[in-house]
This record gives sequence, C-alpha cells and structure tokens, in this order.
Amino acid sequence: MRRAWSCLLLMLCLSSPALAARKPNPFLVQAKVHYQGLEFEKCLRRLDQATRWKKNTRAEQVDIELYSGLCAFNLGNEEEARKAFSLALEMDPQVELPPYSSPRLVTFFDALSQRTTPAEEPDEEAAPPAPAPAPPPPAPAQDTPRQVELQPAPPPEQPLLTQAPPAPQPKKLLFPVLLSSTSAVAAGGAVYFGLQARSEEEKANDRDTFYEDSLAHRDDARQNAKFANVAIGVAATAAVGALLSYVLQ
Repeated sequence: MRRAWSCLLLMLCLSSPALAARKPNPFLVQAKVHYQGLEFEKCLRRLDQATRWKKNTRAEQVDIELYSGLCAFNLGNEEEARKAFSLALEMDPQVELPPYSSPRLVTFFDALSQRTTPAEEPDEEAAPPAPAPAPPPPAPAQDTPRQVELQPAPPPEQPLLTQAPPAPQPKKLLFPVLLSSTSAVAAGGAVYFGLQARSEEEKANDRDTFYEDSLAHRDDARQNAKFANVAIGVAATAAVGALLSYVLQ
C-alpha cells in the first residue's frame, strides 16, 4: 500500500510541471478583461502580477509591455507609454494595437513603430544617370520670310454655377462597434473563467485529491467564478450600451 502511494505521488510530481507549463498567464488574461472594461488602473495591477509569472512565453511578455503602454497612455502618462511600446516593438517589431483603438493612440504608436524600424538598405547601388543626348544641329537660315496668321484666342470657359447636393452623412458606428467588441471579449472571458472554475471544482471533489490540495482548488474555483460573474456583467453592460448608442444616433 505504501509503495502504491509513493508511485502515485511520483506521478503527480512529474505531471504537475507539464500541466503548469501549458497553463496561460492568468494575470495577463484578467488584465485584458480589465482593459476592455476601461478599468486601466486595475489592468496595471494585474500586469504587475503578470510580470512575476515565472512561465511567461515571449508572446506573453510582448502583450504585457503592449497593454502596459495602452493603460499608461489612457491614464495620460505618455512617457511610460513610450517606454512600454518601445520594449514591445524591440521584442516583436510586428506587434499591433488591439482593434478599434483611438486615432490618437494609433498615431502615437505608429510614430514609435516607424522610429524603431530600421531603414531598408538597397541591395544594389543606383546606376549613374544616362548622359543627356546631344542637341540637334541648328537648321539653316531661310531667306524667305515666314507668314504668321493671327487668330483670336478662344474665350475662357465659364464655370458652372450648379452645385451638387451634399452627400448624406453616414452614421458614426465607432461607439457601437467598440462597445460590441468589448461585450464579445468580456463574454469570452466569462466563458474562460467559468470553465476554469468548473475544472477546479472537479479537482477539489476528486477522491484522489489530498485535503490541502482540495482546499486550494476550491479557493481557485471561487476566484475564477468571481471573475466570470464580473465578465458577464461587463458583457451585458457593453451590449446594452452598444444597442442604445446605435439607436440614439
């Protein structure tokens, strides 16, 4: 019996690093949800916790710097935003802003992207310009005088006084689209945290789980369920806001 428990503990120790390696950074996922909900200070706190996650991939490190710059810019700290965006561009020059970002933010980020992107050098040197062709020889002078016919210049065309009617102004769909995307992202976060809560609850109720591990799984399940409820509220609020903004325009 003791040997069976020893084998079971050894299998759990060997499988736990592999499971942890496949788990994404939960603090980065929560930070993105807070950013979509326009809660930039909460997003920065989660990003600070995400930097201390020991198993970050390079893509997750790029996202941490990118969203740090986004939150700093929206809070009015352009210097911190410039530093974070520069680090993200150094790690991945092809990194892009989230969809439906503001034009002012896009201009700010594009200026940094163009400054940090190295200029492409030409593969071959430019060919020297071709020499100008020699001027033709002058024509021989003629003794007979040339006859010049005088013709009156045509009258200038009169501009038309008619003016095309103004084109109808299309509806501004920026806010409805932004709120709709926020609702979709929040709904995805709710599904993710709900699945995480259910998985942790199943691990806690498993008969083979130790008591201390069962308590830890229950705490994780409660925390993920709380995040799922918050994401559901954000998704519902954003969806109602998108519908109202579209109708009231």
